[in-house]
Amino acid sequence: MRASIERCRMKTRAQFAVEYTFVIAILFVLLIPGIFLYYNYSTQSLKEITSSKISGIGNSIVNNAENSFYLGRGSRVTLDINMPTGVLVGAPDSGGSRIDCSDVYCEIVFALDGSEAVFSTDVTIIRWIDDGSGNPKLPDAITQAERYFTEPEVSPGNKRVVIQTYTDFVTIDIE
Repeated sequence: MRASIERCRMKTRAQFAVEYTFVIAILFVLLIPGIFLYYNYSTQSLKEITSSKISGIGNSIVNNAENSFYLGRGSRVTLDINMPTGVLVGAPDSGGSRIDCSDVYCEIVFALDGSEAVFSTDVTIIRWIDDGSGNPKLPDAITQAERYFTEPEVSPGNKRVVIQTYTDFVTIDIE
């Protein structure tokens, strides 16, 4: 009699262990895809937030550069921005964040991971680069390498953008 009671208890324990294992397996089957979906969603959301912030920064710089230019020589505007993570530093051989100008228009390009945000204007915009006398280099004197933003300019965090108008161009200095 005692042996049959003991066998019954062991069967009950074994059944409980198997049921517990099945419950844990079902939880894993449900949790793993859920975690994967959440991770993908949050990554995509972060990219969209970065893109939106860059869009606001680029539009603000271009609009204020145009306003400053049309106000005339000596106009100066200071913007406080918060540069998001994910903006790539520029280099002539690999692309990246830069200011491209032609005879007709200028583009401020912020390179992001896998894409670029481009902001166009008909105002000549250059990066503030000291010519050695405390004045900016003229647009014709700027080399291709000097058109690219540096690490301190596009690193994440709070920045101050100084936009200043000269006779026929506008400088931007990201501090």
